[in-house]
Amino acid sequence: MTINKTQIVKDIPNKKLTVIREFSAPLEKVWRAWTESSVLDQWWAPRPWKAETKTMNFTEGGSWLYAMVGPDNSRHWAKVNFTSIHHHVSFQAKDLFCDENGNRNNDFPMLSWKVEFQSTQSGTKVTVEITSNTQADLEKIIAMGFEEGFTMAHGNLDEILEKSGKQFITVETTVNASVEKVWQCWTLPEHIMKWNNASDDWHTPWAKNDLRVGGKFIARMEAKDGSFGFDFNGIYDEVITNKLIAYKMEGGREVKITFTSNGDETKVVEIFEAETENSLELQRNGWQAILNNFKKYAETILKT
Repeated sequence: MTINKTQIVKDIPNKKLTVIREFSAPLEKVWRAWTESSVLDQWWAPRPWKAETKTMNFTEGGSWLYAMVGPDNSRHWAKVNFTSIHHHVSFQAKDLFCDENGNRNNDFPMLSWKVEFQSTQSGTKVTVEITSNTQADLEKIIAMGFEEGFTMAHGNLDEILEKSGKQFITVETTVNASVEKVWQCWTLPEHIMKWNNASDDWHTPWAKNDLRVGGKFIARMEAKDGSFGFDFNGIYDEVITNKLIAYKMEGGREVKITFTSNGDETKVVEIFEAETENSLELQRNGWQAILNNFKKYAETILKT
């Protein structure tokens, strides 16, 4: 049974609320719960209300447009504009009330959110810092039931995390190249064939890639001695050029890759749903080895 409690510290003179909550789940799973609409819709609203996403684009400059739907089917619209994202570390956003098309309702205050994630021995600690333009704005949000509603929503998330049997593994690397060049090396078949192997005794003799939502990719992975081989394939769920790729492998397991530019460097983070036949460590090591090989290949080819 979950015994985690939501702590809310009100600092009215400084127009700030600080919310601290620990969840009994790994950081990857908690991060997904806060950043993917399919999960947010399950827990964001306190019962008997529910959240219903109209659109979501979790990228810097993107937004989440959703409705809080009451038991009488009434809808109260809100929008979250994402201003800064550091994957698995934090994100910042502007939160506002609006109409169903995302036009701001100026009768209600706009708030600034900073949400930070930290792994702990027992799960993941989430710290939310909410600031307003005026004390009156903050007091209005509190009077509308923010404390009770957000606390109840955290209880919803506890239930979802406890029921979820999926486990996700994260691997990452930083490539010394621009995000545009890294994206090409990741997505073009002629490059994929050169790096898509975990060890030197394996290779990818051919690959095809239809890089669009609903498109399919396939890469033939074989031992060089011909003793074993298989097709690695999937269908794309989301593609945002130079930023994000999400797909489902054959069998339904989910994968998400993010590309974050930092000048002449690009951070590549790959999150994949674990399978049940091999240990988590073995899976992590295998995917990390391929990612390391990608970094080595990309940095070598881009110098030529």
